[in-house]
Amino acid sequence: MKIAIVVYRLEPNRGGAERWTSDYVDWLRKRHCVTLLTSRATHNLQNWSGISQQVFSSRDRFEFAQRVSHEVDRSTFDVVHDMGYGFNSDVFQPHCGSQIAIDRSKRELHSALSKLGRQLLKRFSRRQQKLTALADKQFQQTHTQFVAVSERVSNDLHQLHAIPMDRISMVHNSVDTGRFHPDLRCQFRRRMRQELQIGDNEFVLLTVAHNHRLKGVPALLKLAQAQFQRPLHVVVVGGANKKPCRSRVNHSSQVTFTGAVDDARPYYGASDAFVLLSRYDACSLTVLESMASGLPTITTRVNGASELIDHECNGLIAHDGRDTTELQRLVKVCMDAGEADRLGRAARATMERYTQSDNFKAIESLYYQLGSSRRMAA
Repeated sequence: MKIAIVVYRLEPNRGGAERWTSDYVDWLRKRHCVTLLTSRATHNLQNWSGISQQVFSSRDRFEFAQRVSHEVDRSTFDVVHDMGYGFNSDVFQPHCGSQIAIDRSKRELHSALSKLGRQLLKRFSRRQQKLTALADKQFQQTHTQFVAVSERVSNDLHQLHAIPMDRISMVHNSVDTGRFHPDLRCQFRRRMRQELQIGDNEFVLLTVAHNHRLKGVPALLKLAQAQFQRPLHVVVVGGANKKPCRSRVNHSSQVTFTGAVDDARPYYGASDAFVLLSRYDACSLTVLESMASGLPTITTRVNGASELIDHECNGLIAHDGRDTTELQRLVKVCMDAGEADRLGRAARATMERYTQSDNFKAIESLYYQLGSSRRMAA
């Protein structure tokens, strides 16, 4: 099949969605003829066969979506699969979930005065007007099959965007369990702890997040002020800081901000537990990476990835990501060596049932279903 993949930038280090898309494109090109429709040339594709790219340099995402739409109208692709950036596709996969749900969660983060300022910005800012128009067009596509990466997203698409359930295909996110595995601990623990100047007796609590406020980093920093039976070292991977920085919270707790990294696997290997206190998350790939790496994992119930967690069996779910008392209790569970080992093993076993290959094949089967439906309609 001739398949077009629409992605603004194919840069795996920018986040989970980009990393998943890169892995998927690499898998898909070995089975189909793939064309990447993007805003910036992706140089790591030069050695990949079975794939080409068309670059649409644009001033903003709305212009990019318009230019891609014009190309799609005159193309002969069998399937156009949009990763959440355009508004003219056969398959639309919003990795971030419902835009309405995202906006609601963001509003909860701001004071009344800040909310008023943002409302005015949204009303009068040309950029915000374009982004709103783009989101409206994306979720009003009438011929498109939507891919939801979790039940939460599926419900949001139906309830908030009025998309019929028969036009929503739920395909849970997954990660490469060959890249993320418990042996990362043996490979990286000693070296990374030496590099980060973390003692063997310190309990390392890891989070991986670029949007710190939406992913609950402020609540995590507040948690670091609590008292624990072991010295606590919170490591925050991702974010805007250009170089690593560290601060001491109290006499027994420290926080290290690494900034963006090319590969998060060494940090999973160096850590004792993982936490992501999302205010809203379609289905966080970092949570799945942590589980695949065999780490005891804590996340919130508003994270679609929590659908794969049976509380206190293969992970821990915080009902309120801002409740320090609850979070302190969950972290103490992870500090128990026996419980941590049990939770980590169960988490790994869960992720072995949600393989990346099965995930990719489910998306591919949707292409064939669309083709079959078109032939029947013709």
